[in-house]
Amino acid sequence: MSYYAERIGSQFLALVDKHKKFLCVNCTCEEPLNNAPQRIADAGCEDSNDLTCNAHKYALTGSCNHEPCICKDCLADYLSSAMDTGVWGDLACFDDQCKKLLQVQDIAVFASAEVLARLVPHH
Repeated sequence: MSYYAERIGSQFLALVDKHKKFLCVNCTCEEPLNNAPQRIADAGCEDSNDLTCNAHKYALTGSCNHEPCICKDCLADYLSSAMDTGVWGDLACFDDQCKKLLQVQDIAVFASAEVLARLVPHH
């Protein structure tokens, strides 16, 4: 395949991914991909919206490798509620096939500054 064909193909895939949607399993709303919680993009990825290149970008845990399954708002509510009820050790990925437990470092990626301050109080 020529350079130009590869370039056009990758641009097409990026455009498709840019308009891709996912279903939030919590509120059952269809959300644009840019409303999924996101980790920092892989430095080796040219296109930060390409799921095949950057599957880990949308992972709730450090070992998830599936497409997003919860929107930013629902995850923020979930983390805040977990802080209020004290169930930090039981937080798991929302994907039914995954269910990996979130570690403190995973929570730190997605929690608001307010929730983090409550999780790790300054002395």
